[in-house]
Amino acid sequence: MAELSERDLVEINELHDKWIGTELAGNSSQLVDLCAEEIQWIAPDARPLRGKEAIAQYLEATTVELRQVDLDDVLIGGSDMTAYLTSNYRTRFSSKGHSEIHEATGTHLWIFRKIDGKWQIVVVAWSSW
Repeated sequence: MAELSERDLVEINELHDKWIGTELAGNSSQLVDLCAEEIQWIAPDARPLRGKEAIAQYLEATTVELRQVDLDDVLIGGSDMTAYLTSNYRTRFSSKGHSEIHEATGTHLWIFRKIDGKWQIVVVAWSSW
């Protein structure tokens, strides 16, 4: 397998940025469109979710509204068919219907796979500090 090309890096960054932007816009139901059918979501202190339907149901039931997401120490690596992205995050959010802002920090890991020439998200995992 070849290493990631500059084009691959741009496409992965754009996909990740699109996810964050979609979340911040409150369009969480559209997030699964960015994922492969076999998507796995591994959250802290929770059972893993597998498949678009399970993640869509979880997102539909969420009571959190994201206000801001800051990332640092972003690292992308991998090959021309499978890639990963790690970063530290600081997320500001509120509960739906409330104005009090909360903050969460941690690290996340994204795994991407190129399927039919298009990068798709296959795993999202994160930890909280």
